[in-house]
Formats: sequence, structure tokens, C-alpha cells
Amino acid sequence: MPAHFVKTALVLMLTMTFVVGAASPAMALSAKKKVIKIMYRVAVSKHLNKTQRIALYKIAKRESGYRPTARNNSCKGLFQLKTSFGRSLWANPAWNTGKAIRYIKHRYGTPTAALSHSNSYGWY
Repeated sequence: MPAHFVKTALVLMLTMTFVVGAASPAMALSAKKKVIKIMYRVAVSKHLNKTQRIALYKIAKRESGYRPTARNNSCKGLFQLKTSFGRSLWANPAWNTGKAIRYIKHRYGTPTAALSHSNSYGWY
């Protein structure tokens, strides 16, 4: 392969690395906003008021940084739930939020109570 092709390929690769690297924070913010919008829609459909929704957002931020594909051992998704469901479900923000709300209501009663427990013990 001629040297000028190799040089051009390297320059293009480095350029793309910098372009993608520069775009990543903006892309991450956009993805985070999309996840929060999905969480909002699910929370409203489950009749959570603003205070409860804010507590839910704080739990998701602490547990996964709003990353639906977050995983820590056997805990997965936005809320780090223990699940044996396939990735297509637990990585789905709407499904994961619905499951988390169901779990929180069963175990703590409200997201604010779950957040209070999480603040005290570091987990919920």
C-alpha cells in the first residue's frame, strides 16, 4: 500500500477520534435528557407527583447515572434492579422505570421513602 494512503488513513482516523470525542458530551447529555423524558412519562402514568418524580430521578442518577445499560454484578438498568430478564427489557428505560416504581411501591411505599433509605444506607 502506498505511504500516502497510509498517512491519509491515519489522519482520517485521528480526525474522527477527535470529532467523536468532542461530540460525546453533547451526545451523552442528549441521551440523558431522552431517558429522563421517558422516566417522566412512565412516572406520570403511574400517578407520581412532582416530589415523587424528583426522588425517582435522584435514585436513577445515583444508581446508574441515567445509563439504561448500567450493570453491577446481577443488578441492571437505570435502577440497578436484580433481574433475570434479557437485555432488551432491562436496558429499556420505560420498562426499567415501571419495574422500579413497582418495586419501590412494594418495598418502601413511595420514591421519597426509597430515596431516604438510599441516603441512609447507600442502597435501596
